[in-house]
Amino acid sequence: MNSLVSIIIPTFNTGKYIKEAVDSAINQTYKNKEVIVVDDGSTDNTKEILDIYIQDNKIKYIYQENRGLAAARNTGIRNSKGNFLSFLDADDLYCPEKIKKQVEISTNTPGFNIAYCVAGHFFNDDKENVYTFKNKPVAGDQLKKLSKGNFINVNTAFVNRRIVENILFDENLRTSEDWDFWIRASFSGYKFLFHNDILVLTRIRKDSLQSNFVLQKKNDIYVLKKNFGKAPLKFYIKLGLSYLLFIFPKPIRKKITNFLRYNLKYEHS
Repeated sequence: MNSLVSIIIPTFNTGKYIKEAVDSAINQTYKNKEVIVVDDGSTDNTKEILDIYIQDNKIKYIYQENRGLAAARNTGIRNSKGNFLSFLDADDLYCPEKIKKQVEISTNTPGFNIAYCVAGHFFNDDKENVYTFKNKPVAGDQLKKLSKGNFINVNTAFVNRRIVENILFDENLRTSEDWDFWIRASFSGYKFLFHNDILVLTRIRKDSLQSNFVLQKKNDIYVLKKNFGKAPLKFYIKLGLSYLLFIFPKPIRKKITNFLRYNLKYEHS
C-alpha cells in the first residue's frame, strides 16, 4: 500500500490552468508519489508559474520541443520511477482521494493492469456544477466496447507499470492517442478494472484540442483502421458531417458544435 505512484502532466500553453492541475496532484492524500510535468514547447508563462514548484522540488519539470500530447506523455513515462502511473491533463483536476483510492482498489485486485473510474465534467471555470456522461462506462468486454468508441477518460486511468514496458502512446496521433492505447492494451490481454467513483474533474473548454471536430474524427478513423483493419461507416459519416459544419458562418457553427458537445452528452451529477 506504499508503492510509488508517478503522476504525469503534459502541458502546452496552459499557463492559465496549470497551477490548479499541479496543486491537485501535489495535494493528494496519498503521499508516496512523484509529479512529473512535461512542457511540450510552451511559449506562454507556464515555466514562470511552475518555477516555485521546481525550486521546492515538488515537481520534476521536463521541457521538450513541441511534439504533441502522446510524445509528452511518453517522455513522462520514460522519466518516471513509479510502480504505477497516473495521467492528468494540464487543464483538469484530481479529487484529493484519487490516487489513494485507486492504490487501494488495485492492491486488492490481483492481476489488475488498468483501473479507471467515472469523470466529472465542468464547463470553463464553473466547478460548482459537475456533469457526467449520460452513457456511463460499465464492466464487461472492454475490447468490444472500445471498438465502438473511447469511454475511458485518460485522467481517470491508473496503470500498472508493466504495461508501459510493452506499450507507449502512438506519437503519430494528435488526438485519440489514449483510445489507441486502451485498445492495444486490451488486445495484449491486460485486465481492466472499473470502479464507480468520481475522482477527477475534467474541464470542458472551447479552445481545447477536442474542439477540432474534423481532426478528432480523422484520428478516430486512423485508430480503428490501425487496430481493427477498418472503420465502421458511421465514423466516415461523422467525419463528413464535421466538414459540413464549415458551410455555416462561424457564430452559427459555434452554436451547433457547442450544442452537440455539451447538451447531448452530459447530465447533471
